[in-house]
Amino acid sequence: MLPEILGVSTYGIMAAAGFTAFFLIFVLMLSRKHNVPFNELSNVIFLLFASIGLGLLLAAILDALFKIPDRGRFEFGGITWYGMMLGGFSGFALFYWLFARKIKPSADKLKIETPLTTYLNVGALGMSLGHGLGRIGCFLAGCCTAGPRTAFWE
Repeated sequence: MLPEILGVSTYGIMAAAGFTAFFLIFVLMLSRKHNVPFNELSNVIFLLFASIGLGLLLAAILDALFKIPDRGRFEFGGITWYGMMLGGFSGFALFYWLFARKIKPSADKLKIETPLTTYLNVGALGMSLGHGLGRIGCFLAGCCTAGPRTAFWE
């Protein structure tokens, strides 16, 4: 267990590495493998950040709800992975549907023509790597392993 490196939380370091890995995989795979045009990719990145915000909100709400029995009250104090995943993916699908189908932009630069399934497939790949890096951060910080251990196999 290594909760800090030079005064910086290892969980924070690994969470940032996970988010960076997710974002790089998302952008690089869409632009290089799926040939998504830059104008469309920039619009999708905006939708991605909006859905991440929605995911963080849902993750904080679910964490507060699940900890009511321990705390005795509804209080924000953390996030849950499944809340982020559910909020992020469903938020992205909702924003994609609203932006690409319902708003019907008139300018060519605002169009999103790549199917939603392409974005969700690439997002799932990036999310898997990002979550794996975040779990390494959990292990290093000891936050999800019920505290310090005396041996590595416990």
